[in-house]
Amino acid sequence: MTDEDGVATENYSIKASVPIAAYKINFGSSSNAELSSSGGSTVISFRVNDKDGGVIATRKSR
Repeated sequence: MTDEDGVATENYSIKASVPIAAYKINFGSSSNAELSSSGGSTVISFRVNDKDGGVIATRKSR
């Protein structure tokens, strides 16, 4: 914190933690390398894995 003359009056230190995501998305491929500014369409393939890169245990097949 600083007071009105800009001199630090207190110093604080706070630790922050970053949570680990439960899932990881792995990009596969895209049917188009790029889209135009006027729009377009593409098909993107991807796979969702658990945080360690393995198959999700509760995943249901269709």
